[in-house]
Amino acid sequence: MLTLLDSRQTNTAPIKQKNLSRVFALSYFAALVLIVFLNDYKPTQHLFTVFAEVENLDKFAHFFVMGCFSFFANLAFSARNLKIAKYKYLMGSTVVLVLATLEETSQLFVAGRNFEFSDMLCNTLGILILGECARIMIKLVSILHHDPDGIPAQD
Repeated sequence: MLTLLDSRQTNTAPIKQKNLSRVFALSYFAALVLIVFLNDYKPTQHLFTVFAEVENLDKFAHFFVMGCFSFFANLAFSARNLKIAKYKYLMGSTVVLVLATLEETSQLFVAGRNFEFSDMLCNTLGILILGECARIMIKLVSILHHDPDGIPAQD
């Protein structure tokens, strides 16, 4: 998404912006870890009862929360691809999908939590759709900055 500067340049904004996107993605991940912990911890599980009371709110939350995580992760990874066999996948989306799958399946072993395939489906859809939105956004920014390689030029 952003170019690195050579030693002769004085504008450090692109490096700071790239670092900022990484810090934001890691902060978002830390907030998700806290939310999962609070939801798994018996004394604080009551904080999340609204998601069970409002129909399909938990499905929207799975889509939106994991989708945003994928979006931010792909920005942090500059929408780089990971090649597995002969297929290319967004690296950020792949990392988030693995983490979301591990977290969702861990619910099989936590009292008061239950595994639902529909939650996994909503996670996956959010990860794929919003991950692609990050790729499109990065590409649009690069077009606006007239960079054919998909890396925005410095201002």
